[in-house]
Amino acid sequence: MSQDQYPISMFVSNPWNFNVMEKEESKSLYEDYMKNGLQDTIEVRRKGESFEIVDGEQRITALKANGVQFIPASRVEVKELSDVEVRSRIRSKLIRGSRKDLIREAEHYFSDMEARGCKSMREYGELIGMDQSKVSRILSRNNLPEPAKALVSRSNISPSILDAILTAPPDKTAGLIQKAIEEKWTFETARDEIRALGT
Repeated sequence: MSQDQYPISMFVSNPWNFNVMEKEESKSLYEDYMKNGLQDTIEVRRKGESFEIVDGEQRITALKANGVQFIPASRVEVKELSDVEVRSRIRSKLIRGSRKDLIREAEHYFSDMEARGCKSMREYGELIGMDQSKVSRILSRNNLPEPAKALVSRSNISPSILDAILTAPPDKTAGLIQKAIEEKWTFETARDEIRALGT
């Protein structure tokens, strides 16, 4: 390995990135790399001997999946960022319209809150720079029954629609999630359906 390259194995996923990449997207990113190289830099921060990806995770994932071994050092930007700054940057760059694993997100928030020893959602929200009500909505996804969690993880349901459904009685949520996915509900539809239940 020359000094102007980094082994791709040094790049590790960021636990705050919940986007899910489809196979076609991975193939497209790889083909673009083969044709044009890395046009945008990969933004990372040091984590021990590794680079934790802040921006560029989908590109790195696609390149790893297609056997690329090294990344040019000139296309890597190493930053010193706090956890709060990293979370904020990633959330601002999550691809709109891209599928996000809402259950993985909820599980990560829960384990992160426990690992940090936070006693309340308010304390955790302050620590990560997020409103307590948003933390509460995300964490409430952990209360879904396992079949509903699996359905959400495989779907492209929006967070706002899921959060609205979670205000319904627990025995109704799985059916509402299924219906929302099949009928491609908007937030307004979800709100109206919940109101019709009398909640």
